Amino acid sequence: MPAKPKIDIDAVIANLRRLPELTARLRSIGYTFHRDPHASGLWTFTTDTRPYGTRLYLCSGDNAAHAARLLFRDQLRERLDYAERYETLKKRLATDANGDWDIYTHGKRDFIDEVLAAPATKKAPPLPAGPLY
Repeated sequence: MPAKPKIDIDAVIANLRRLPELTARLRSIGYTFHRDPHASGLWTFTTDTRPYGTRLYLCSGDNAAHAARLLFRDQLRERLDYAERYETLKKRLATDANGDWDIYTHGKRDFIDEVLAAPATKKAPPLPAGPLY
C-alpha cells in the first residue's frame, strides 16, 4: 500500500515510569518531544529528516489509540475494499495537503471512523481524541 514519506510507529513500553529516561534518550538522538498533545496516553516524538520523517508514539499496552490502530490495520489486511479505498484516499490527500501533514492526517479521520464502526470492529475501544494515523 502506498504511504506518505513519514512513518508512524507505536512503541509499547512496559513501565511508564521509564518515560523520563526514554524521553532523554530519544532527544539525545534527535527526536523532538511533544508530550501527550491530545491527553490520550500517546507520548509523541518526531524527527524531520526531509523528505522523510518519523512520528514515534510511546504508550502502554492497554492504550485505546494503540488498540484502535491495530484494529484498523487488521481491517485493511482483511478487507481489500477498505485497503483500496484507503489507498485512493491517501493519494488524494497527499496531493491536496501539499506537505501539510495535519491536513493529511485529519483528512483520513472520517474513513478511519467508518472502518472502526463497521460490525467486524465493534469490539474496538472508545476512540481517543487526537489522530489515529
